[in-house]
Amino acid sequence: MTKDAYKRSPSSETLQAALGYYRSGQSPVAEEMYRKVLMDDPENVLALHMLGIITNESGRYAESAAFLGRAIQVKNNDPLLFFTLGLTLQRWGKLDEAVLEYKKAISFNPDYLDAYLHMAEVYSNQERFDEAIEMYKRAISIKPDSINAHFGLGNTYKMQGKLDEAIARYNKVITLKPDLAEAYNHLGLVLDDQGKYDEAVEIYKRAISIKPDFTNAHLNLGKIYLAQNRLDEAETHYRQAIFFKNDSTNAYLGLGHVLKRRGDLDAALTEYNKALALKPDNINILELVVSLLRHLCLWENIEILERHILDTSRQKKNYTILLHFLGRVKTYQDRLDLIQYHRECGDEIEKQVALTPIRRTPVPARSKIRIGFMSSDLRDHAVSYFSLPLLENFDRNRFEVYCYSFCTGEEDAVQKKITSDVTAFRWWPHRQNFDVAQGIADDQVDILFELGGLTHMNKAQVMAYRVAPVQASWLGYPHSIGFSSIDYIFVDPFVKPEDPRLLIERPFELPETWITLGHLRFNDNPPINPEIPQNRNGGILTFGTMNSPYKYTPELIAAWAEVLIQVPNSRFLFVRPEAKVPAFRVNMAKEFARHGIPEHRLVYMAVEGGNMPYYNEIDIALDTFPQVGGTTTAETVWMGVPVVTLVGPALFERLSYSILNNAGLGDLCAFTREEYIAKAVALAEDRKRREMLRTGLRAQIRSNPLGQTERFAENFYKKIESVLK
Repeated sequence: MTKDAYKRSPSSETLQAALGYYRSGQSPVAEEMYRKVLMDDPENVLALHMLGIITNESGRYAESAAFLGRAIQVKNNDPLLFFTLGLTLQRWGKLDEAVLEYKKAISFNPDYLDAYLHMAEVYSNQERFDEAIEMYKRAISIKPDSINAHFGLGNTYKMQGKLDEAIARYNKVITLKPDLAEAYNHLGLVLDDQGKYDEAVEIYKRAISIKPDFTNAHLNLGKIYLAQNRLDEAETHYRQAIFFKNDSTNAYLGLGHVLKRRGDLDAALTEYNKALALKPDNINILELVVSLLRHLCLWENIEILERHILDTSRQKKNYTILLHFLGRVKTYQDRLDLIQYHRECGDEIEKQVALTPIRRTPVPARSKIRIGFMSSDLRDHAVSYFSLPLLENFDRNRFEVYCYSFCTGEEDAVQKKITSDVTAFRWWPHRQNFDVAQGIADDQVDILFELGGLTHMNKAQVMAYRVAPVQASWLGYPHSIGFSSIDYIFVDPFVKPEDPRLLIERPFELPETWITLGHLRFNDNPPINPEIPQNRNGGILTFGTMNSPYKYTPELIAAWAEVLIQVPNSRFLFVRPEAKVPAFRVNMAKEFARHGIPEHRLVYMAVEGGNMPYYNEIDIALDTFPQVGGTTTAETVWMGVPVVTLVGPALFERLSYSILNNAGLGDLCAFTREEYIAKAVALAEDRKRREMLRTGLRAQIRSNPLGQTERFAENFYKKIESVLK
């Protein structure tokens, strides 16, 4: 028998049978048959090609590339082989190599539509948008009615921020295929991004009418309704999404948000836990769960979870999570660690933005200093309560004031007022960070203050682009943000930490106070009840708080309980939305009971919004610690209620220290836990002083720096001039 007798060409029947198994979903059987073919004919291109496809589909990309490479060695002019190798490399994450293979396919077939489409997809994923657009346009020139090309082009325009162009492409897709629900959904997303919520709602409904089980459309409708506080409609669509896809993490999260907004925290926690069960490694979901546990004061094992969240977030440079850890510090090293975590995250973001620098133009000579304030809370919000005095009281002959907001809600009366007060108000609700940075740079402000930090809808990351020659942080985030590009942090002698290691920025320090009480929130309404609650409640003195439970700790409750023990004829009032949640009340009762305080000495008022009149029900407010009140402390003293605070070393532990000293109440600031308790007890015994404060504290505030808005503005603008010299 000769050597050639062992070489037999595989029968067409064998190859055909293998293809049949592959098409019927039996890829392992097909793979085995194709491998047997190669044993007889190692250069069989069809078998090599099909094995490249099968191993690609099973995620064995190295094997796939090897099979396809062997096929190309045999037949190096087949565009299909180069295209398939490109697919493998693309799925493998080797994007630049994939592009080279797609280009080779096109070199042999200039009209290879799919090669253009996949090359465009790679470019789009690499944010090489102009190149992606060119590829999609070439695909359209080959096949003008290509739905995939128009759809991909629309998606690329959307990612590029060219929303009108994206809308035109999605509408083209709808013209070509009127029953394509996905096109309506994508069109709705762009309208949503443009703030055209009513139009987006109708488009999402159209998508659902075509495809009733379209989970993403239900989720998008739920999101809009939630933002509009149309909770019943939001709940309906989130539950529909769950009905059609019971493993949708976003559906459970959305439903949890609805329930949380309603105040049904127990039920919200259940939905968040369902989402967490689907994605147990998702730190953001875990943080939502832990946040609710905090609001319900379910503290068992919470520190272990929080440490895991913090460590993981630090590794992943998850910047926004740090906001929730200000009130978790226990040791001095914890405070220094928080500074370091912020610095690390800030460094990472600055490295990222350095890859796409903004354009800068020379600043022309001008006689006025141009000041920028950047915050999405320049509306009916606490940030405006404190910033408005600066936006109203500036010398138009010496200064220009530019404001920047990214709020996605409707313009309210406060925003309209600010717009009329300042030189320019840029409202950019849907701009990406780079475009915001470029826009501010084009305005050529001399100094920019960011007022929002890491809070909702704000864009502190824009500061990393160094959009102004001098940049500063103030108000919205009581901690250093972490960017080396932020030069200053706004402080006063009280709020500034004594240890310079607890700030990253240099102090932008005013001589008296870092805030004043603007008339927007702090006016003669609501009126103060001149009679202290103790007199109205049969001699029972009411301690209380309106601070959020996310600031509560077991150590804090122990201190509050000790105050109640030393003031026997007293009670503690929680004025909070959580007060209506049974679990919150049960857990508070348990925690106080651990320290000997019976449940009947705890009182609850479930209030959400319009809370100012309820300060009339509190004799003495006990501040939270280590994270103290800010807006809450200011509101409390404005309503004639004294606040006792515990001052700590970090900025977020010193806000009340500043407010009280600048209101003439510095003696209510304690520096140890024992002193905190003693001052609260002493004030409880000084009924005469509390009666005087109830009727005279507003006038006292007005005669002190906290209440003198024009004096505050004058000091601020003097400081601006000295910094910019």
